[in-house]
Amino acid sequence: MGYLNAKDSVVMNLNRAITEAKEKVLQLADNYVAPSPRKDLDLEREAFLSLCGETKTLERIQHMLETNKPLRN
Repeated sequence: MGYLNAKDSVVMNLNRAITEAKEKVLQLADNYVAPSPRKDLDLEREAFLSLCGETKTLERIQHMLETNKPLRN
């Protein structure tokens, strides 16, 4: 059916579900590297500047500056 892939697992025993989930999380945490705040800001800036090219975004910004209320367009 295609619902699960090779990395997925199924825990049939509900008493073990939390234990299995915790073990999986701890395995994933070993390789986790938190993104730098700088990278997050760069991505946010890129998305914002992309949206600033949209007519509706500019209308929303202008309306908010003039009325202090959001425009729902």
